[in-house]
Amino acid sequence: MQLPTKSRGFHQKIVLIVSEIINALLYCLLVVGVAAIGVGIYLAGEHLFDNFKNHNSGELLETVIIDMIVVLAVVEVIRGILSYLDQGRVRVSLIIEVVLIVTLNEIIRGWFEEGSSQTDSLYLIVVAAVLLVMRVLALRFSPPGPSKKKGD
Repeated sequence: MQLPTKSRGFHQKIVLIVSEIINALLYCLLVVGVAAIGVGIYLAGEHLFDNFKNHNSGELLETVIIDMIVVLAVVEVIRGILSYLDQGRVRVSLIIEVVLIVTLNEIIRGWFEEGSSQTDSLYLIVVAAVLLVMRVLALRFSPPGPSKKKGD
C-alpha cells in the first residue's frame, strides 16, 4: 500500500527532520565521548600516581589495566558512532568488539577480586569465546562496504 502523494511528501519531511535530530544528538554524544576519554586518561594517571606513591604494585597493575580497558570501550563506541554518521549503518563487528571489551574488563576484574568464584570466571570466559566466534563470523560474512572511487 502506497501513501497518497500529499502524505508521502509529509512523511519524507518527518523522516528528514528525525534523521537530522538523530545526527545532532550523535554529534553531541561524540563530544561527550571525547570528554570521557580525556577524563578516563586523567583518572588512570591519577590512579597510577596514587598507587605508585603508596607502593601498591598489585593495585597499580590492576587499576592501570582496568582503566585502559574502559577507555578502549569508549573509543570503540565512538568508532561505532563515526561509522554510523559516515556510512549510515553500524557494523555488527563494532558492536561485538564493544561487548567483548566490556566482557574482558569483567574477566580481569574477577581475577583481581578476592571473593570471585571460578564459576563466574568460567562463565565470562565462555561468553568471551562465543563473542570471538561471532566476531569472526561477522567479519567473514559481512556485506562489502560502499566502494570509493579513485580520487575520493
